[in-house]
Amino acid sequence: KGPSRRALTPTDFMATSRPRPYPVEEEPEFRADRAPPAAAPRGALAAGKASHLITATVAFFCVRFVSLPMCGHLTRALEAMWPAALRPYLDPAQDDTAVLMGCSALSAYLVVAVGLCSLLDCHPEAHRYKTQGHRSIFTWDQWTRAVAVGLSNILLFSWFATIPAWQLQRRGGGSGAWDTPLSLPNELACFAVHVVTIDVWFYVTHRALHLPLLYKWIHKFHHAFKAPAAIACVYANPIEFCVGNVGGVVLGPALTRCHPYAAAYWLAFALTSTSLAHSGYRAFGAEEHDAHHEHFSWNFGVGILMDRALGTCLPEGLRARGGEKIMKRS
Repeated sequence: KGPSRRALTPTDFMATSRPRPYPVEEEPEFRADRAPPAAAPRGALAAGKASHLITATVAFFCVRFVSLPMCGHLTRALEAMWPAALRPYLDPAQDDTAVLMGCSALSAYLVVAVGLCSLLDCHPEAHRYKTQGHRSIFTWDQWTRAVAVGLSNILLFSWFATIPAWQLQRRGGGSGAWDTPLSLPNELACFAVHVVTIDVWFYVTHRALHLPLLYKWIHKFHHAFKAPAAIACVYANPIEFCVGNVGGVVLGPALTRCHPYAAAYWLAFALTSTSLAHSGYRAFGAEEHDAHHEHFSWNFGVGILMDRALGTCLPEGLRARGGEKIMKRS
């Protein structure tokens, strides 16, 4: 009688895989059994060719139909509970641009991550459109924990980054006046500055967070999801969230002092983009950042500028499914 066979567990895969950039004990805690990869759906949409257009359209929807109608309610709520000691630095009754920016970020997270992507994740058939397939399945406890951490970061901790940035924006003259006509060429130039700013800022802070000590104490928390879901896009240590995530997003409008509507759109675009990048769906452009969660030492940026400039784009030879070709970057 031959030796008995049992199904491989996640521990088996961690113990038998090739060397990784981090020790086995630092591997993410959530790992689903590896399932045979489904054939990747074909087509430009399924391959993520229209991901930027999808992000831009969804962000516009969030600002126009969610953030603007909700902003008045959020302003009244903040006025009622805002500490008097903070009013000299940010007054919800007067600094309506800052409130709209925060409202746009919150609405994008709720609509895209908590709503749209979570509904897609509930349908098993949708998993064939994910870069890591059925490894992206998560439990109800993981979902609720990710949403609780995400909302806590946005509602409670984000002010540690937004208030200093708003001071910088205010001292530079604030954003453009509400009644100032939007100049499309000017706002597109500002948007380009925002994109470059976040890519440089996020790359530098993200790369620093992968240093062993900072990874262990701060960034490992975010990498608990090796096959991430959209609701985990802001599942991070508050220090990482404020410095690495929010800091780079709000710095752009503080430097350009763009129109208030453009600033609100940028915040919605940034949260929509990071939600879709963590969703795992190829059509939403999640393949690059999903590869970072799977391989750790590649694709540190949110764009292609810094990764290409510094040689940290994931090589094509490491994109094989299943992890058989994971190796240390020399």
